[in-house]
Amino acid sequence: MQASSFTPSSPRVSALLSALALREVERRAAVAPAARASLAQAPQTVPLPPVERVLGYLRLNLATASVSGAARAIHVSRRSLQRLLHAEHTSFRELVVRARVECAKALLLTDRPMGSISVAVGLRKPEQFRRQFRDAVGMGPKEWRRAHAGSRAVAALPRAS
Repeated sequence: MQASSFTPSSPRVSALLSALALREVERRAAVAPAARASLAQAPQTVPLPPVERVLGYLRLNLATASVSGAARAIHVSRRSLQRLLHAEHTSFRELVVRARVECAKALLLTDRPMGSISVAVGLRKPEQFRRQFRDAVGMGPKEWRRAHAGSRAVAALPRAS
């Protein structure tokens, strides 16, 4: 079985198709160097490492975070996420604690009560919050708040846009 080929019905159609084909070739030849030059000048984006992507998920979902939710958020399976974190010598649990402490430090610079901060970082009991904060930082949240009392004024200032 032979493949059929298109043959123009008249010389005028043939000339028109040839002219269109020639224009397309010229257009592509002119665009290609410009496109290559713009690609060479375009900044290269580097994907965030898995740990940073998981921390981003945790910052947004601290109170309801789960390994499965984090895996979905960074588009890998639960087991792949665990392997990636193991390769970085960390665990999901350690990242949750790190995110909780970061969030707690920011909230401790405000006048918010300890119980409210505890709930905001995903711990229902203030005792759990105090213990976890002390283990991670080396001092209790009240001590940390007193030590960083001067930072409160800076935290309360509006940020320049």
